[in-house]
Amino acid sequence: MNKKTRLIIFYVAGSFLVSYASLEAIYKDKKELPLKEEHLILNKFGAQVSGIRLSSYPEGSKIIWHKKVKHQGEVSLNMSIETNNSQSRYYYDINFLSPLDLSSYNDTGNLGFWVKGGKNFPFIESLDICFKDTSGTQLIVPLSEFAELGDRWQGASLPLSEFTNRESRFWNGKKWVPEDFDWENVSGIVYVLMANQGLIPIEIFIDDLKIVNGNDTIYDVFSHFE
Repeated sequence: MNKKTRLIIFYVAGSFLVSYASLEAIYKDKKELPLKEEHLILNKFGAQVSGIRLSSYPEGSKIIWHKKVKHQGEVSLNMSIETNNSQSRYYYDINFLSPLDLSSYNDTGNLGFWVKGGKNFPFIESLDICFKDTSGTQLIVPLSEFAELGDRWQGASLPLSEFTNRESRFWNGKKWVPEDFDWENVSGIVYVLMANQGLIPIEIFIDDLKIVNGNDTIYDVFSHFE
């Protein structure tokens, strides 16, 4: 998309339209939509145009496209804990509607992104990044080995070989068991957040998430929002 264009959202006759317009026209003489309606639109746009579906677990967690806090471009991803419960781990899934074949890059490619702590982020104990395949098998790497979570944007670059060198695992309904990871059918990226039961909400922001191989971009989560 041309850098002079941006995502603009209109509310028309009770229905939502998503279109692109020149920078000068954005929200000109218009009030911004309520956040709840805006988030619904952005999530629908993300699924239809970029082929990404967002989900989180357990109840009380939330992942949304966020317009207010961002490193660059139009949006970031906001991952938050909204309510206290008995869980200590929270899962934020970026699901690819069409699986990616990364088998040519799992030794040479990198997963890059920017991360920033939001409200009450010091209560976060750990943040792990996970690739999953279509069978549910996972490869997990801790963020702490590559970047520090703070109140300013920090860049992180995780070699895919770091994931390849970890033991892949599959949840069989009772326990985690070893299982070969299928790099030809990668179904998504998961951020796993572990937090104390402290003040809420607890949140982080992720931006510029992409998979690269040298100077080549293999997949850019935010390409439709830039």
